[in-house]
Amino acid sequence: LPSGSSPDTHSDGSCAAFTGSLAINTNVCDTATLTGTATPVAGTVTYTLYFAGTTGTTVTANSCTGGTPGGTAVFTDVQTVGSSGSVPNSSDFKVANAGNYQWQAVFTSTNAQNVGATSACNTETFAVGPNSPTLATTAGTGSGVFPTATSPDGHSDGSCAALSGTLAINANVCDTAALSGEATPVAGTVTYTLYYAGITGTTPNANGCGATGVPNGSAVFTDVQTVGTTGSVPNSADYTAAVAGNYQWQAVFTTGNAQNNGATSPCGTETFTVGPSAPTVTTTV
Repeated sequence: LPSGSSPDTHSDGSCAAFTGSLAINTNVCDTATLTGTATPVAGTVTYTLYFAGTTGTTVTANSCTGGTPGGTAVFTDVQTVGSSGSVPNSSDFKVANAGNYQWQAVFTSTNAQNVGATSACNTETFAVGPNSPTLATTAGTGSGVFPTATSPDGHSDGSCAALSGTLAINANVCDTAALSGEATPVAGTVTYTLYYAGITGTTPNANGCGATGVPNGSAVFTDVQTVGTTGSVPNSADYTAAVAGNYQWQAVFTTGNAQNNGATSPCGTETFTVGPSAPTVTTTV
């Protein structure tokens, strides 16, 4: 009883065999063949798709208990068997959750010519892999309103305006992030980290990236925000950049379920500079 995937709803009757891991929201189907039947055949084949489930970010392995697949039956489709024993393919089912699946088919005879039959458990397994979203970020200047109980993003007015040019010392800076290519429901957090490249004497160090893609310098600010189930990401809280020099943001998405892999914004794409103050000297004779 090989399983298959089909991009349509079988208007052409197809259910092509597949190998490997499938993407979330793939349409899957099943085919069945009866052998050793006595004609005329009468009855139905019930196709059932079982989902093994997940625990946090860990997918549960396929299993069998007394010949029945473990997990939850997420789809059932009943097809009438032809008098010669031919079995129609199942309808399509869209697999919306990452994890392990298996089909089982049961023939129920409705005459005395044949007894019923069940396909063997754990012989039709397949996996649906998590999505690999990307995380894009934009550095901004904040409102100067720091986090409150009623403002999860640290801005009572919700603002984090894109910045340009050199900022003044004590400017409030913030970061925004957007996930793309994620599978719902999304769960997890985005951690915003601001790195300061440092200074050597009176010369600010340049921004750069280490071998692992992490910005150089020191992490001077970290803020963790919870991602919405649709993938929305709150802005970071404000940080007051009190030291002149070069800075850059990096954001990291940590998934909280098996639907998506983690993601990290590219190093070196969110840099800005805080310029030195220019004091004046007043003298009195």
